[in-house]
Amino acid sequence: MNTKERIIEAAREEFTTRGFENISMRELARKARCTTGAIYGIFDGKEDLFRACVEEDIEYIKFRMDEADKNFHLPENPEEQEPYMRNHISTIITLLSELFTTYEKSLAMVLRRGEGKVYDDLMTFLWRMKYEANLAFYSKTTGGTELNDQVKLVISIMSRSTINAILAMMKKNWTVDEKKEYLSKIIGFQRAGWIYLTEKENE
Repeated sequence: MNTKERIIEAAREEFTTRGFENISMRELARKARCTTGAIYGIFDGKEDLFRACVEEDIEYIKFRMDEADKNFHLPENPEEQEPYMRNHISTIITLLSELFTTYEKSLAMVLRRGEGKVYDDLMTFLWRMKYEANLAFYSKTTGGTELNDQVKLVISIMSRSTINAILAMMKKNWTVDEKKEYLSKIIGFQRAGWIYLTEKENE
């Protein structure tokens, strides 16, 4: 492990357990077994170091979420649309769960210890990304129906609840089977909501 890797590893541990404001560069240097000069020779400062700790993981999460939503292509055959929509919802929620679990440490750093720092608006960004994707999802499944304020609000709530539901699961010390059971309920809830919304518009 080279000096940069040792610094990032030490910083991840300290930022997560002690917080961004409660650790000095001198302490980080001691933890990483290097000098403060070595840290400043690689990073512009503590903010830049924080970014280096989380940037790759967070950007990958954003990329995968965006990619998954762009892959939604509703079949022209009406009989195939509802099964496709059900499968898409299941795929998206399962992906979110896998991403949030795989990159839990980086998310934890941002959500619990990154207030006022780079990515401190991450949850708003992820919610907005999911909201915009869901608006497009609704438009496609209803044949381009114009959205009124009530539908927009419902979609906003559903988008935020999806993100929050996965984050809530991360905080639980559940078994794999318990997580699967929980996710199946979230998927069922989202499916029911989307089917209700789209059927009402298509009546």
